[in-house]
Amino acid sequence: MALKSMQGIRDLFKVSAQTVELGAKLHYTGRSSKYVDHFMQRVRIGTTRPGSYIFDARVPIMAAGEPTLDPSLNGELNGRTVMTRLYEATRAAHSAAGEAVERRMFDRFVEAVPIGVSSDLCAALGTLGGGARNCCPFDVEFTWAHADADDLRPLTVSFDSPRIGAVISAAKVLVEVFRSGRATVTGLVDMLSSSGDELRVRIRGDLEMGSGSNGIDAVVADGSEDADRDSGGHNAPATPVGTVWVALSPEQYQAAIDAHRDKRQLEVHGRLIPDSPRLQIAPDRSGFRVL
Repeated sequence: MALKSMQGIRDLFKVSAQTVELGAKLHYTGRSSKYVDHFMQRVRIGTTRPGSYIFDARVPIMAAGEPTLDPSLNGELNGRTVMTRLYEATRAAHSAAGEAVERRMFDRFVEAVPIGVSSDLCAALGTLGGGARNCCPFDVEFTWAHADADDLRPLTVSFDSPRIGAVISAAKVLVEVFRSGRATVTGLVDMLSSSGDELRVRIRGDLEMGSGSNGIDAVVADGSEDADRDSGGHNAPATPVGTVWVALSPEQYQAAIDAHRDKRQLEVHGRLIPDSPRLQIAPDRSGFRVL
């Protein structure tokens, strides 16, 4: 558990640095850059006090308002910017995990990607809690040195076992969206939207996700692995995700209006759109059906 905790701390700093350098993404691939490596070398991990199980991680920060990459420091990442992003992303992931536990839905994680939430951040938080088999509760506390106090207040977020299970599930969902994986959503129309030539509906229901020959593993909100998870190369079981947007043709949009009026469900097969600011599916040519 101590090794997993250290790995989780390391991964949190790393993904936050990558987010500052590369911008917000669903998932990060490839090796880290020299800027990220240099930043990681500046992070200092303190020893725990006997019996406390508290890890101290300290990061040097520059004065507020400095650029993200400071040329005077050979292009090193600004520690303040990295820590601010980690602060905001951790808080957003904590809030999204709370909704996932309460509603068994994961759409809020996708919506929080611009803030810095990613599959990597969620996976790091899961590792910090010992992974799906353990889900040991933990707190993350942010404090600032008095001399370098920012307008961000000290923050403590508590991840209990259900929240840890939720972020582990979210990590898998975000990876699948990043891969533009195949997906099927089944549910009732929650909202209709027509803006110019773009016609979309929001469906509230269950999402069955799969990417090629490998489906994602289903992990329920309390962190235990689903006994019925996919193990044969098929799609993963349906996951309640909250709301999913679907882009439709004029004919499909009219059918969706009728289904909404008659309280009938829609079933849509298609491809997840990775560059959408929300969880969205582009339906196949024959992937739209009123049930």
